[in-house]
Amino acid sequence: MRQAFTPTADGVAVDLGPEERHLIGLALAVLSGYGGDPADPATSRLTYDAHPGDPEKSAAFDDLVEGELESARRDDRTLFSETLDSDRLDAEQADCWLRVVGEARLVLGARLDIEEDGWSDDQGDTDVPEMILLRFLSAVQDELVVALLGGL
Repeated sequence: MRQAFTPTADGVAVDLGPEERHLIGLALAVLSGYGGDPADPATSRLTYDAHPGDPEKSAAFDDLVEGELESARRDDRTLFSETLDSDRLDAEQADCWLRVVGEARLVLGARLDIEEDGWSDDQGDTDVPEMILLRFLSAVQDELVVALLGGL
């Protein structure tokens, strides 16, 4: 199997076909369907309760970071979209890809009710599209991390 990501002096080289790029791009579709709805199980995965048990302090923390976090996520999604067809990613772009793919994996995992490590060892649900995408994005994330670490 060929490597999709190869370390370079300033980032990673990207060797992905159109179908693979399309699948990776579905991370944006997954994230565009997330809107912070409290009924969506993804909400609890993408928010941080800084003070469990103290709603007042948690709300104050949210007020401080929520706008900045959402702005950073929007910026990441924009950069990810702009570089989806690139053959090279610098370190900043590759980090952005990791954040977007990771965020999409969190949303998918929450919606698939995955709560424990070892989920990828379970061979059930292999024909569920969301599970297939989750497995694919997991492999992409793993390979990109290895490339960023210099191919260790």
